[in-house]
Amino acid sequence: MNSETSHKNIESLLTKLLTNYTLFFSKDGLLNSEGRKLFELIARLIIAENPERKGLIVKVRKNPTLENVIKVAVMYIDEELVNALVRDGDPL
Repeated sequence: MNSETSHKNIESLLTKLLTNYTLFFSKDGLLNSEGRKLFELIARLIIAENPERKGLIVKVRKNPTLENVIKVAVMYIDEELVNALVRDGDPL
C-alpha cells in the first residue's frame, strides 16, 4: 500500500470514528470496545506509515479519550473539519 493510499485510509477511518463517536465512545468519553477495535486499525496504519508517531499512539491507547483521539485526527484532517465531524456528524 503506498503512502497516499494509506493516508486516505487513515482519514476515512478517523472520519468514521468521529462522525459516529456516540457509537464508538462511552458516555464518559472513552473509547468503547468497538471504538478500540477501530482505533487499533487506525493505529497500525499510522505506525506503519509514520513510526515516529508511535509515542502519541501509545498515549491514546493508555488514555483513549475523545480529546486524545482528536489530537491524532488533526494530524490527518483539518481541525475545523474534525470539530464539525464531532459536533454535527458528516458535514459533506
